[in-house]
Amino acid sequence: MKLYVGLDVGLEETSLCIVDSEGVTVREVKVSTEPEAIRCALEGFADRLDRVGVEASSLGIWLYRELQPAGVPIIVVEARHMRVSLSTMRNKTDRNDARGIAQMMRLGWYRAVHIKNIDMQKMRSLLANRKLQQEAPQAQADRRRKSHSRHAASVRPADGSRGSRRLRSTRPGTPRA
Repeated sequence: MKLYVGLDVGLEETSLCIVDSEGVTVREVKVSTEPEAIRCALEGFADRLDRVGVEASSLGIWLYRELQPAGVPIIVVEARHMRVSLSTMRNKTDRNDARGIAQMMRLGWYRAVHIKNIDMQKMRSLLANRKLQQEAPQAQADRRRKSHSRHAASVRPADGSRGSRRLRSTRPGTPRA
């Protein structure tokens, strides 16, 4: 008989619920939010696990990266889709959320999230930081221009030249050059 697991991950503890293919709860337990503790909780059921669901979050992705190589059939589920599905429940507790996630896994009512390779995530982070550094000088110039405009001054093109700019006061009673 196939089993389906729902993990409601918290910073300290994770609620774990295992249901069978009929929807009957086989086991409910709270464990530490550590891959080893979750593996131990699933140990007696490992050969019958079909899907293990976890909500997309930084902790969920971390658990995915730790449990998936160990052979746990874990699926990271889109958070917004899961929130809508779980919002219909009367009592919103970690235990009930884990039960709802397990039922979603059993019924196939989920949208899986693609988890990128850790090397690709590092590369993307480096590229994003590089882009920020390249855009920094322009951002500084924009902030200066905005600061000048806040104090009733505007930057306008100088007469006759396209590229140069000069600061000209726009306050009443100030002589214009």
